[in-house]
Amino acid sequence: MIKRFDHSVLRQRLGWWLGLHPVQREVHCAERLAGLGLPVVPIESCGIEGGRGWLMTPYAGPSLQGVLERREASRGQVRAWSRALGRMTGAMLARGWWNRDLKTSNVLVDASGGLWMIDTGGARRTGGRLERPLRVMARLLVKTATQDLGRPLREGERAAFLAGLREKAPLAVSVLRRASVPL
Repeated sequence: MIKRFDHSVLRQRLGWWLGLHPVQREVHCAERLAGLGLPVVPIESCGIEGGRGWLMTPYAGPSLQGVLERREASRGQVRAWSRALGRMTGAMLARGWWNRDLKTSNVLVDASGGLWMIDTGGARRTGGRLERPLRVMARLLVKTATQDLGRPLREGERAAFLAGLREKAPLAVSVLRRASVPL
């Protein structure tokens, strides 16, 4: 698969020369995350041609988003992938990294059902500070709770949502409290 970067030619050439081009960042982040034992699709080659940056990876499978949208997986498989994504996120955080672009469209499913990250240029060191990743995770929890309703949670619903979380996922409640995200 080939990914192209469409910025102005001058910006791309200057960025490449300075070592700040998004291709260079993505290669660096992919190597670092893979070196930490995380499942990252390897980048086979990269470069800049005609002033446009590109990188090439092997085909690893369809995106998780596509598989979920086409309903090609059983409920059990979806649960297994959810746990795998949680372990992947936890492993990144435990190693001091966070990928702000980790989403189902940037996760590929291989032939055996394994998950692989792509588009790792958004990975950053946490520097021991987890506030931002926790805020993102807390917002996802709230978004999940409100998605089916199509509106914000009301006061009584907030209490029921929190009670359900306390029972099923005590860690999620501590994430919400630590991130100071109001429900």
